[in-house]
Amino acid sequence: MKTLKNNLGLGIFLLFIGLFTSCKEDSATSLDLGSDVNILSFKVGNTAGVVDNEKGTISVLVPAGTDLSAVKPSIAIPENATVSPASGSAQNFTFSSTTPLVYRVYNGNVFNTYQVTVKEIIAEITAFRIGNKVAIINQKNKSITIYLPVGTAVKELNPSVEFTNGASIAPGQGGYVDFSSAVKYTLTYMGQTFPYTVTVVLGDEPA
Repeated sequence: MKTLKNNLGLGIFLLFIGLFTSCKEDSATSLDLGSDVNILSFKVGNTAGVVDNEKGTISVLVPAGTDLSAVKPSIAIPENATVSPASGSAQNFTFSSTTPLVYRVYNGNVFNTYQVTVKEIIAEITAFRIGNKVAIINQKNKSITIYLPVGTAVKELNPSVEFTNGASIAPGQGGYVDFSSAVKYTLTYMGQTFPYTVTVVLGDEPA
């Protein structure tokens, strides 16, 4: 009788171990944590974004004037993976510089999240001075107006100009410029040009 009980107990124990092992195997089969969930490339038109898989960020700089309200990115992902929002679906990136859009890649049981920004390439003249006079800059119209005292010799003025870091400017800094008529200043930055029209007015600045 004792032997029968012992055998019965052993049988139940072995059955439990078998079920537990089977459950672990099933779980291991269904839970695959080795899938690739990295975005391979992220493009807007012909412009490729900078993908940082470690930080989970993507940044794209597009030409000035690009409509950011309905951008359709082309996204390359690993085989069998999916991405949301989908590649080619229109998204509004107008405010992505301050509020990045979230993209998520799924593959099996794992996923990866990216913060994506799409911004226009922009270069600006931020300050324009002649002597102690500071110009008025209209960034929307790309116009600069500076008021100088009556009698100033406007044909040989040496402006001091501040502008976006990394950009180049023409006319260059340090030389004398003839402002007897409006002068075109051009910033060049990342293959884009940003022209400004500078006008010197003799007289007092309007109140």
